[in-house]
Amino acid sequence: KQWYQRRVAITAGEVGDEESEFDIGSGFYTFLLAPFKDPDYGPLETYADKGELLSALEELSVDGGGDCNEMVMHGISEGLHETEAYSPVFVFTDAGSKDLDEKDSVMTLSQMLYSPLYFFLTPSPECDKDISEYEDLALETSGQVLLLEKEEIRNM
Repeated sequence: KQWYQRRVAITAGEVGDEESEFDIGSGFYTFLLAPFKDPDYGPLETYADKGELLSALEELSVDGGGDCNEMVMHGISEGLHETEAYSPVFVFTDAGSKDLDEKDSVMTLSQMLYSPLYFFLTPSPECDKDISEYEDLALETSGQVLLLEKEEIRNM
C-alpha cells in the first residue's frame, strides 16, 4: 500500500488571527506558508507538522502597509512555484490585490499545475469591496471564493 503526501500551499495576508483556527485536517501533508502584506511578501516556509503551521500563522504580523491592498498575487505565485501539481492553494485575506499585473501569470501557473485557488475573504469595511479578481481566478482554476465573517473562519 502506497501513501502519497500532498502539499498544501497557504497564503495569508493581514487578516488577524482568524486563519490560525482554520481546521486543516490531518493526514500526510506538507504545508507551504507564503505570507504577504504591503509592501512585502514571503519568505515561504515549509511545515510537515500541522501544529508548527498553526503556530506560524499565529505569529503573522497584521499591521503596516499604510493602505488596504496587499501583495496577494506575489504570495500566491510564491506558493505555486514551490508546490506540486494538484495541490490546493488556500488564500486568506481581507483586502484586494495591489499587484494585479501578476494575475495572468498566477492563473497560468495554477492551471498548469492543476492547483485550484480557494479564497477565504473577510472583507474589511475600510477596504475596496471588489473581489472580481479573486472570482476570476477561482473560476478559471476550479477553486472557490468564500466571503466570510472572521468568526465564521474561526468556527470552520
